[in-house]
Amino acid sequence: MIKVTDIHKRFGDLEVLKGVSLDVAEGEVVSIVGASGAGKTTLLQIVGTLSCPDAGRVEIDGQDAFSLGDKTLSRFRNGRIGFVFQFHHLLPEFTAFENVCIPGFIGRRPRAEVERRAAELLEMMNLTPRRGHKPGQLSGGEQQRVAIARALINSPAVLLADEPSGNLDSHNRDEIHRLFFELRDRLGQTVVIVTHDEHLAAMADRKMHRLSDGSPGALPSDIASGIRRLCRVLWTTNSKSCSNGSTTNTTARVYRVRPHLGAAPLCRADREIAGFLAATIAWGNRRRSSRAATA
Repeated sequence: MIKVTDIHKRFGDLEVLKGVSLDVAEGEVVSIVGASGAGKTTLLQIVGTLSCPDAGRVEIDGQDAFSLGDKTLSRFRNGRIGFVFQFHHLLPEFTAFENVCIPGFIGRRPRAEVERRAAELLEMMNLTPRRGHKPGQLSGGEQQRVAIARALINSPAVLLADEPSGNLDSHNRDEIHRLFFELRDRLGQTVVIVTHDEHLAAMADRKMHRLSDGSPGALPSDIASGIRRLCRVLWTTNSKSCSNGSTTNTTARVYRVRPHLGAAPLCRADREIAGFLAATIAWGNRRRSSRAATA
């Protein structure tokens, strides 16, 4: 459903994203977590085509998004991508029902079809009695549920959520969290969530760590399971595995891989493989340093 390949993004001298790749399957809920400033929101904006990468490719539902012209991309975004932000961004002069309808009208869909879908979504959100209320008359949790209904009005292929429960109290936060998984179960909705909430992140089908240096912290889903055990081995590798004494970069790489993987006991073969891999990484570091010195 989503295939992000080797994304780079720079703001001036600051490189925020350094070769990030991500695959998200249809009907999967994926969370992206990490420290502030790690590039989580930037990555989400690029996936949502709100920002262009400096390099790399984004495919959504089989379409190379950034190969489209501006007008075509705008129509694609309106119809195939839904957005939920930390703040609801509802238009205060319109009712809940009207706010939900607006993206459908922008997409020039038939009015009757849009209004029927809006009514269904508000019922799904348990907001039918509040459909005639304006945002200022709704609670924070109700406002965010209206925003989610609005994001779904065009039946998007992908729902992108940036800190969707960040402004809510614990009760409403839990309701919003459950709602995302109900959408997956009832509608087969694909969801990508940026969050600082570890509880929400842990509920996801898969969790991607964004690291403080902007490099990717998780592997594409189609290969992650195949090398999970290998990453566990790397975690246990100590500095003695590198005979050349170049351990700093190796240790950093190992510690960046480990946090989102489960632990497992190691056998002798595992330790031998770990030593070989650590030495290989160190060799690669030396090769890069040598090339940089001669450049």
